[in-house]
Formats: sequence, C-alpha cells, structure tokens
Amino acid sequence: MIAPTSHLSNNDIESRSPFTLIKSARGVNLSGATMSWDFTKVCNLACRHCSNGDDRAVAGKDLDFQFGVHMLAEFAALGGRQLHLLGGEPLLRSDFLNICVAARKLGLRTSVTTNGWLTPNKDALRWILTNLATITVSIDGSTEATNDLIRGKGSFKRALHTTKALVAERDMCNGTARLNISHTLCQSNVPEIRSMLELADSIGVDSIAVSVLKEYGNQLRDGWPLPPSTDSYLSAICEASRTATLLRVAVVLFEIPLRVQEALRLRFGDAVRFGGDSYCAIHF
Repeated sequence: MIAPTSHLSNNDIESRSPFTLIKSARGVNLSGATMSWDFTKVCNLACRHCSNGDDRAVAGKDLDFQFGVHMLAEFAALGGRQLHLLGGEPLLRSDFLNICVAARKLGLRTSVTTNGWLTPNKDALRWILTNLATITVSIDGSTEATNDLIRGKGSFKRALHTTKALVAERDMCNGTARLNISHTLCQSNVPEIRSMLELADSIGVDSIAVSVLKEYGNQLRDGWPLPPSTDSYLSAICEASRTATLLRVAVVLFEIPLRVQEALRLRFGDAVRFGGDSYCAIHF
C-alpha cells in the first residue's frame, strides 16, 4: 500500500478537526480557492534565490500530519478546491503521499513543486501521476553549469532524471497529471531563455512556467543572483514568443514586474492577461 491513510473515510477526516473557530465562522466562503502550503521548511538544497532559505532556521516545526489533515478538512469544508504543496522540498517528508491521499479524499485537486532531487519509487510514481493535478520540477538553467551555479552541484542532472522519469512513466501508466517545469529568470540565465524552452520541449513536459527573480530570501542576504534588467527581460519575452511558436510545450511567463507591464501592453496587446495591479501573465 502506498499510503497508510488510504483507509480513512471523508467522515473520519472531517470529524477530527480542532479548528472550531474557523469551523463556526459565519459568512466565510473560500469557494474555489487554492491553498499554497509550504509543506516543509526542510530542504536538501540551498538555492541562491530561495525565498524560504533565510527563515528556515527560525521557522519551527512543520505542521504534523494530524493537524495538517485537520487544516485541509477545514479548508475543504469552507469551499476550498485546490492544494499546492511547496517547500522546502515536499518529497523529503515521509508523509507526503499520506497527505496527498487525504487531500484527494477531501476532494482537493492537489499539485506539488519539487526540486527533482528525489525520484519516487515506481508504485509511488504511478500513484502521483494518476492522482495529482500537476507536478512541477524546478530547473533554472538549460545547462548544468548555469543551473548548478544557482541551485547547487548535481541538481541539474537529478532534476532532468526525475522529469524524464515522470514523462516516461506517465506514458506507461496513462497518467493524467500535468507535468510542468518552473524556471526563474535572473541575469545569469536570461540569455538562455530560448535553449531553456527547447530543453523543456525536448523532455516532453506539458508546460514551462517562467517567473522573474524576486529580491528576498537568500538573494537579499547574498546579493546574488540579480534580477534581469527591464531591457533584457523584454528581450527574453520577445525571444520566448518567437521560440514558442516552433514548440509543442506551452509557455507561460508570470509575476511580471510592474515596470515591465506597460511595455507588454504596448507590444502584445490582448495576449497579455492581467490579474490585478501586481500580477501579469502572458501565455504563448
């Protein structure tokens, strides 16, 4: 059995919640909401741009399995529909699959972002490929040298291995999970945007989601890597638009800085989708 929690019924899970203040709240409606949960602060890497790296030492203990399930039950009861597991590295928690099973029983569409260092065994791989909504692997360079300078020695080869294993196993088991690569643009990798998209396409993932480096966490402490300049970022977006037309993989650039948004409006018009004052995404 992949996860020992698979015997729990929905009633078992929902009846154990201690969050009585939330449960009794009137007028609370989270219909359709997504919860992004930093499932653990523990990580085997020390990425130079990690947003969680600077507070890992003082973060305290991770929410344990029992209380995690309680939280998810409350979230689902209030109308929540999607769960995104983040870290740290979620796969380092021994109860990762247990939480995924519990979330599924609660009707939550569950996704995970991983650094790709760990490849689950065959049974676990098949389970997540047929039960999770999206599996995202983080890769921050099209070459080993570029990626490993940001994410650490050996991370490129391990992430490639895991991503290729996910693609191959999904084909074998007719899995339904969407496979995605997460890529963070910075000064050191922005010249590789074309080759990065081509790499994602060659691996066979469904999409690559490209964001821009944010100046907090480890980056704020170390002062490196640096975000791309506005001009180089615009050039990267233009290169991505040209390259995407030649590829099968879907390309999404998101969390585009405000300083770039007006230029995008002028250049791409209706192709740019806005979701508020501080969010912008462009889909190719």
